[in-house]
Formats: sequence, C-alpha cells, structure tokens
Amino acid sequence: MVGAMVSASTGALNSLLGKLATLMGKEYGKLKGVSKEVESLADEFSSMKALLERLADVDELDPQAREWRNQVNDMSYDIEDCIDEFIHHLGNNDAAAAGFMKKTARVLKKLRARHQIASKIQEIKFRVKEVSERRLRYRLDEYTAHSCYVPVDPRVVAIYNEAAALVGIDVPTDELVHLLMGEEKELKVASIVGFGGLGKTTLASQVYHKLEGKFQCWAFVSVSQKPDIAKLLNKILLEIGGGTCHTGDLDDLLKTIALHLQDKRYFIVLDDLWDASAWKVIKCALPANDCGSRVLTTTRVYSTASACSSYNQHYVYNMRPLVRSVVAFTRVLLPSFQELKYVRVLLLEFKAAQMHKMDITSVCGLFLLRYLKIVTDCDLELPNQFWGLRYLDTVVLENPMRLFVPSGVVHLSRLLHLIVPCGMVFQDGIGSLKSLRTLQAFDFSRSSLESFRSLRDLTNLRDLRLDYERFDMDDETMDAFHSLLESLSHCSSLKSIVISSLVPHFDWLSTLSGFPRNIRRLHLWGLWFPRIPNWVSQLHDLYSLELVVIEVAPKDDSIDILAGLPSLAHLRLEIKHDREEMIVISGTGVAFPALKHLALVCPKPALAFESGAMPRLHNVDLWLTVSGWGDIIKWLGPIGIKHLPSGLQKIFLCCRGKDADEATLSALRSVFNTHHPGIDLIMR
Repeated sequence: MVGAMVSASTGALNSLLGKLATLMGKEYGKLKGVSKEVESLADEFSSMKALLERLADVDELDPQAREWRNQVNDMSYDIEDCIDEFIHHLGNNDAAAAGFMKKTARVLKKLRARHQIASKIQEIKFRVKEVSERRLRYRLDEYTAHSCYVPVDPRVVAIYNEAAALVGIDVPTDELVHLLMGEEKELKVASIVGFGGLGKTTLASQVYHKLEGKFQCWAFVSVSQKPDIAKLLNKILLEIGGGTCHTGDLDDLLKTIALHLQDKRYFIVLDDLWDASAWKVIKCALPANDCGSRVLTTTRVYSTASACSSYNQHYVYNMRPLVRSVVAFTRVLLPSFQELKYVRVLLLEFKAAQMHKMDITSVCGLFLLRYLKIVTDCDLELPNQFWGLRYLDTVVLENPMRLFVPSGVVHLSRLLHLIVPCGMVFQDGIGSLKSLRTLQAFDFSRSSLESFRSLRDLTNLRDLRLDYERFDMDDETMDAFHSLLESLSHCSSLKSIVISSLVPHFDWLSTLSGFPRNIRRLHLWGLWFPRIPNWVSQLHDLYSLELVVIEVAPKDDSIDILAGLPSLAHLRLEIKHDREEMIVISGTGVAFPALKHLALVCPKPALAFESGAMPRLHNVDLWLTVSGWGDIIKWLGPIGIKHLPSGLQKIFLCCRGKDADEATLSALRSVFNTHHPGIDLIMR
C-alpha cells in the first residue's frame, strides 16, 4: 500500500533504479560490459527522476512538458516489466533461497543468457535515447510554467466522472475503502499521492460517494495551490450542515466547524493539497473525536501526504496508473491474457454459469500478478500451475459452488492475504506461509488435522476466521482446537478473530486463558461460555465483541466486566438461560462509555437503564426467544426507556415466531414516540 518503490511523481523510476542496481551486482556484473552499460542507464534515469520531481511542483504543465513526463513514466513501467520478466526467467523468485547465487551464476555463463541480457539492455538504451533527445529538444531543464489563459479546473470534471468509464477503478477504490474504514474509533487521516493526471480526484470522488452515507456529516472540497482558507472553511461548514459564518474571521470559522463536528462521525475529503501549511490550519477545525471519523486528502507531494496521514506513511496511498489493473466480466470463456502478461491486479467475475467449471489456466501466465480476486457462482478449480505465481500477495475467492485448490498453494511464500469461502479444504503445509496476515476462512471440519495444528506457526496473522460445520467433534480435533486458542493468546499481532462452530460445548472454555490484549474484534459465534469470562476485562482495545453465555448470574459482576471496556462500540450478547432479575445498566457515565450498537438475544426482556446510561448509544437490537409482544409492552415502562440517550437513532424488536397485530404495533410506537420522537422503530 505504501510502496516507497513506486513514487508519486516519478512512476516506477525508484523501483527501476533499485533493479538496475541488482543488475550491477555481484553475479550480473561479471558479464562483460553489463555493469558499465547499466551504470550509464542508471545515471540517465536518476537525472530524469530529478527533473520529474521538479515538474511535480508545477500546477499546470504545458502540453510538451506534460507529454514528456507521461512518456517517461510509461517507459519506466515498461522497462521495469522487461527487467522483471528477464529476472523471472532466470529463476529469481526468491533472492534468499538456498543456492540462488550459484544457480544464477551457472545460468549467466550460458551464451543464451548473455545474449538475452545484452539484447534487453540495447532495447532499453534505444528508448532512453529517444526520450533524452526529446528532453533536450524541448529544453525541459530550463522549464518554467506559463499560461496566457485560465483553464477550466479538471478536478471539477473528475469529481463527476462516471466510475464505469474508468478501467480498473474498482481495485484502488476497494483498497482505499479498506484502508480508511475498519473498526478504529479514533480519527483516521489517509492521503492519496501521485502526479497530476493520474486520477487522484476521480478516485477520491468514488471513495467519497461510496462512504458518505455511513457518516453523519460529510464534505468534499478542493484546496488548490494558493487556497483562500476562509472561503474553503466556509464551504466545509456549509457542506456539513453548519450553515455559514458571516464574520469571515478565521478563528470563528475554525471554532464553529469544530463545535459542529465535536460529537459527530464525519468524513471530509480535501482534494489537491499542495503543502503541509494549509493542512496545519484546516486540521484545527477537525476534532480528533472517538466517533470513527475519517479524512481523505489528495496531493502531488509525498511529504505533504506523509504530514497529513495518521502514523505517517502507513496511511499514504500511492496512486498507480490503472493500466496494470484488469477487470473482466464473462459468462463462460475466459479472455486470453497473452497481451496483458505484466498485469499486477486482476479481477474476474463469472455470473450465471452454474453448469460450467471455469478454466482459468491462462491466469498462470501473469507471472507478475500481485492481487487476484475471482467472483463466481459456478465451480472453481485453480490449476496446478497456480503455485508458480510467485509474486502473488492477495487471493480473494468469492461465492463458488464448489472450490478446488491445488496443494501447491502453500508454496506462495509472498502471500499476505488469503480470503476464501467456508468449505475450502486446506492440505498440509499452510504453516509454511509465514508472511500470511489474513486467513479467512479456515474450515477445520474439512481440512486435515495437521494443517489445523500448523496454524500456530503463522505468527504474523492479524485477521483470522475459523469455521467448524459439523455437529460433532472428535477428541483429537478438540484438543487441537484448545491448543490453538491457547497459543493465540500470545500472538500480539492478531487484531481480529472470528470463530463459528456448530459444536457449542467445550469443557475447557471456562478455563481458557483468553485472547491477545490488543485485539480489536472478537466474534465467538456458537461457543457457549458458562458466564462472561474475566479475561474480557483485560481487552482495553476491543472495539467489537460478539459473545454467547449460558447465563448472567444475579450477583456476579459479569455485566460490569463489559461495561468497563473503554473502546467497546459494538456488543452482541446472547444469553441462553432466562433470569428473573433485571440487568441494570448504570447511569454514572462510566459504564459502556463508547458503546454505539447493542444487540441482545435472550428469552425474555432483562435489561433496565438508569439515567445517563450508555451515553453514545445509537442502535438497539432486541431478539426475544420466548416472550411475546405483550411482555414487551409491560417491560417498556419500568426499564427506563426514557433514560436512553437522545442520540438514539434506531430500535429493532423481534419476537421469534410471533407476529404482532396492528394494535400491539400501535401501542409500541406510542411508547417510543413519547420519549424518542422520530426514532426509526422496526418490529418483526
């Protein structure tokens, strides 16, 4: 995502210079003339890189300068592809592999290898010569921006661009949405960085329209090189619904916006920032609240992107030309990828083809592929050659009727994210994928016991989902399950764990050590804990918890355990046994300080609120497994429905298997409208 090797203003030149250095290295450099030729190319590319970085600071290039810049960037990608292909065919899939240097030396001694590299260098030299001559002819080293007219700002057009017309826009959009969203409650700021004309504004616009409905306030504003800050802030204030500030005083504007956004979940896009000074002023109006707010900026300058972004480069998105991404929609036949062998990102979607097993063998020819996503409603079989995609770091397979994966997938040593549907059978060896960060979903009711045990070796995992889809479990699998969960308690990298099991009872659940203290999401579906475990109180970073307990005893402090979690925003609690006494939520303001969504599944209504309880609560879902609608009406009076916070937006009520008549529905609406008029009330 950050990818320092692909620069914002210089395309692939950074990466290319690194690979040229490899060609000048110990073994490649022994070839006669290679080191000298490559060194000359490296010097020329370094000079081009410096000029491109200078041109990146110019707001509006004339057509000649813009054309030269685009040609250099296109050339850098093409030459990088050329070098990648050459190194790939020499067997350079892993520089650290045993015997690699000896193997490479043997290959390079062959006349054919010598001829290949000499031929590649001559091809590169010819292209570089053309571009360099054009640079001298245009006198670009003396370039200064000039313009005799005021053009229409292309960002205005880009904001309204149709996403369907932009090939490959889906991949960066999804990547940015994933980068921005998540369950973090603190303010997150991300930046898109890239030279002019790459489509930063269009991408930001697509992300904005995809996410705006998930926030209470949102705004999209263009900053430009010399912004009128007061005018800009007034536009933000207007778009977030705060009216206008007539004084025009900068301090008043900053305070007015900050006050309006203080307790709201907001999303602001600041397009075309040129330097950090403008950001330092604007950010004074953006409160760092704990409501899950997000800010997205676009800029041509990497230092500006880094200054804006949360945790510096971790939230900097380097804009890539979309030509290396391909999206294909087909019913039966997969298109040939012979002419697209340098593609890094591939999305395939097969629909309405249930009678066919798709042949995707041609995908294995895309030897530089990094990201592969396949969505299909038919049978999907990955070919045996699949393991040869050595640079692959992300595989997403969605909705196949049946899925067949070769055992060689465990040889994808660079794989970071593996997202597959439940039901996939994992063979032995998955523990060798040491770089794996995301594994969804590992079905240990179908996969081998040895592969299940080897999950403990994946020490870099951040996101893990386990599924068990049988109603019984043998002793060996149960012991392996217990052992894995105990080992996960020491895996500090884990941020999300989801476990779904059709076997609910395990004798060792009450003695489980717990989970990593910095876990953010913990969903334990189908595991019945006797009571709320004490170790939950240690999970101070926990944002989302879904838990099933057999009972909440009248005099234990289990509800207090949950109430004391400072970061908990989503809670789904299922209580299996009925209880006579109410669960009273304290109104001190200390209990559930961050909770926004409460889902309670229980036999009968068992929840009461004191004044000031759950101050940030937005949504309540109540699923009753025994009670009828009459019990709900009787329960609403004493529970303190009037004490629920004024910010409550939606209440969902469900009595399983019991339909409410119109009189009951009317009575319920009347109760809620008395204390929370206008609330979204859903009853089933």
